Amino acid sequence: MSRQRVMGLVAGLGAMAPVMGLMAQVVPAVPAKPTPIPEWTPPAPAPAAAPTPPPPPAEPELPPPDLVKRDAEGKFVPLTEPLDEAAVMAIVPTVKSEESREKISKAVEDRRARSEQAVARNASAALDVRKQMAGLDAVSGNANINGINTQIRTMLISPNLIDTLMASGGLTPKEVGRARKAVEAYRKALNNDAKDAVGGDATKMIEPLMKANLRLNWVEPSRTLEGLLERLSGRWSEVRGTLGLTDEQSKKIAPLEKAVASAATPSAKADALASVLGELSGQQASAALKSVAREPAEPPAPPEEKKGEEHGAGGANPTGLGAPGGKSPAAGGKKPADSGKPGK
Repeated sequence: MSRQRVMGLVAGLGAMAPVMGLMAQVVPAVPAKPTPIPEWTPPAPAPAAAPTPPPPPAEPELPPPDLVKRDAEGKFVPLTEPLDEAAVMAIVPTVKSEESREKISKAVEDRRARSEQAVARNASAALDVRKQMAGLDAVSGNANINGINTQIRTMLISPNLIDTLMASGGLTPKEVGRARKAVEAYRKALNNDAKDAVGGDATKMIEPLMKANLRLNWVEPSRTLEGLLERLSGRWSEVRGTLGLTDEQSKKIAPLEKAVASAATPSAKADALASVLGELSGQQASAALKSVAREPAEPPAPPEEKKGEEHGAGGANPTGLGAPGGKSPAAGGKKPADSGKPGK
């Protein structure tokens, strides 16, 4: 190919370059494939709200139990169990909660154990009161009756059972109210019976009122003492060897011990054993009773110091005689001088 021809081709290609660049600008790019839009799905409906449960049925309004009993002749029949305990146990059949029933049972048993410890600790006073209460009808004079009550107060337990169960939740507020009304009604009937016994003569009613309340205060310690004596009578031969009896004591109580062994009934054994313990020192008698006394499940909390409760549930009325529920030496109050006899 000649040189001129080659130069002509090159020149021709140079002239086409602007045209080809223009074509490159005019031809559009292939558009990108659009991202598909997802199909809209409505959200699931919210779960329906649970229906509001109906309120619990209202606790039925029940009357307080009636603790006042009368014989066929209409005479007042005193309780043979502690007043607060009688009120609580009368309510138990209407207590539906098993947990509450368990709390009540535990509180009753714990209180009985605490009473055993208090009576054993004050054995001399307990044995002395036992003899005096057997002949209470012959006792006269406010000072003598108050003297017996002072000894009883060493064995009373505080707080009372109703207050204990209120604090633990063993009784509902309504049940506590019913129990307290039952206690109040019984005390009122007790006092009215004592007044009726003297024909309502205000000059003669103080002593009968004091004796009636004295007997009421003695119910719990008395039940406890009798139980300890009966229990101890079955173990006396074992326990006596731990008391450090002197030869003189052993000789003196020998005939009384025979009476214990020959007694036919638990109460007769208790009577005979009370005579045996009465010949020992206060410390020995306490040790004997403590050997069969139960320990409470938990040590009681010290009672709250409250003013104006010197006479307990009896209030300032001297016939109240420091009824259970008030401040008692056994629960931390001031204890009178030891009435135990010196060692013989």
